[in-house]
Amino acid sequence: PAGAVLFMTGMTPHASFENKTDIVRWSMDLRYQDFSVPSNVGEIPEDYTPEREEVTMACHPNEAYFVIQDRNNPEREMHDPDEFARLRQEWDDARIKSPGRGWTPLEERTGQG
Repeated sequence: PAGAVLFMTGMTPHASFENKTDIVRWSMDLRYQDFSVPSNVGEIPEDYTPEREEVTMACHPNEAYFVIQDRNNPEREMHDPDEFARLRQEWDDARIKSPGRGWTPLEERTGQG
């Protein structure tokens, strides 16, 4: 088979489970985000508090965002793999709970339980 492509939004519940076949399963996650959309570039994990307004938060604040290319501000670009690893580890260690974000149980949304 030639393979497949799957397009999802940030609101699509999804998961990856154990591959029980003898074939390697490859996955590539490519994302684009316009600079006008909130991100956590240049922020620290402690910036995410329950009091923060949701509209100012990154879509997935518990992961470090980084810039691949910025023609207007090239100093923001990530080129150093060690710095990338440090940044990802810092955000992973922070265990941000995504204040105001995440999935709401159906019974909370519908008032049924």
